Amino acid sequence: MPFVSQRVKLNLSVEEIKKLDRIIRARTESAARIERAKMLLAYHQNETISSIAVQLKTNRPKVERCVSKALDCGVEVALNDLPRKGKTQRLHWKPKRGPSRLLVKNRKTSAMR
Repeated sequence: MPFVSQRVKLNLSVEEIKKLDRIIRARTESAARIERAKMLLAYHQNETISSIAVQLKTNRPKVERCVSKALDCGVEVALNDLPRKGKTQRLHWKPKRGPSRLLVKNRKTSAMR
């Protein structure tokens, strides 16, 4: 007797299916985003998580995380990377000093001559 999945099926609208198909065929998308789109489309077509992992040459937990994220939060959230921990970016504004900076360098070099 085969194992029957207890996980909820992923119901996608026609627009979401078209969007996932467009992402898969796009040449400018990141590889991770394309891989996630393939996972979600395959799961929507009633493929098992194990078979999806074998097809995409990845591991089962990665497919499970992607599918769970899509079921919990939606397809768009599942496609994107979550923000990583790291140093917060600070914007430092400094006025540009183009010609005056060049003049200072020239004064230093002319003083050495």
